[in-house]
Amino acid sequence: MVVHDNPVQETQICGGRIGDFQGLLYPGEEAQIHRAVDKRKHEFRAGRCCAREAISRLGGAVSEIGTGTFREPIWPSGITGSITHSDTHCFAIVGRSMDHQGLGIDIEAFGRLHRDLWHLIFSASELARLTHSVDTMFASTVTFSAKESVLKALCAATGVVAALPEIEIDVHADGRFSARLPPPQQATLPVLQGFW
Repeated sequence: MVVHDNPVQETQICGGRIGDFQGLLYPGEEAQIHRAVDKRKHEFRAGRCCAREAISRLGGAVSEIGTGTFREPIWPSGITGSITHSDTHCFAIVGRSMDHQGLGIDIEAFGRLHRDLWHLIFSASELARLTHSVDTMFASTVTFSAKESVLKALCAATGVVAALPEIEIDVHADGRFSARLPPPQQATLPVLQGFW
């Protein structure tokens, strides 16, 4: 799931199996995970290495990628982006910050989002659509992943994290989605579109 605030401007996406992205970290990055379990270390390392590869493809200067208050990446000057991982794969999307206020990417495994959590994640109108969906597992996973992508783009653009039910997602049959944000963030990012 990828979300753009400006789909006509260049971005780079890099990704693959976590084991394929196990390069060295910068000292500040290593310090972020020194107490983490091995699984988290592998995911973090893969995400940072993957992001640096995407930055390099974009023509950007490769440097340390810090970690913010919400565990979001702190990108090198002139770059914005997003990192995601599952148990086995990682992906990163990057673009130039002069072209994009925020970018988001997310991957989710189907069937992991339990129905008893839906009321914490989806708006009333989304719940109505999901309840009447032919394939609720597919529809709920795609909608949740879109929300996660939007949340990452929003955090990169504004430094603010919205509650998931406040982000309204419309999933389209052609593999695209659009997002409506709560009023305070709507002024900053009036149009968010993505694809899955």
